[in-house]
Amino acid sequence: MRQASDLRIPVIGIADHNTLAGVVRAYKELGNPETKHKPKLLIGARIVFIDGTPDIFVYPRDRAAYGRLCQLLTHGKRGDDVTRIEKGECHLSLVTY
Repeated sequence: MRQASDLRIPVIGIADHNTLAGVVRAYKELGNPETKHKPKLLIGARIVFIDGTPDIFVYPRDRAAYGRLCQLLTHGKRGDDVTRIEKGECHLSLVTY
């Protein structure tokens, strides 16, 4: 965020690996008074699959799409009744959801 501000970049995309955690840090930096030129944020995620499917970048267009992305990521972090997912991992495959 600070570099984008210093370079006066008008828009940046935040897309963490199977999470939305970076969004919190980005918004916190926007509130920093030292951040003079505040870029617009495009919030998304880089979806990384465990089955060899190529990664995709997802940027929800509205609140409903953001909610569906959150559900997908939650599903990948919880697993199912048979598979236990370790903390910090997210297991998604093309047929997961």
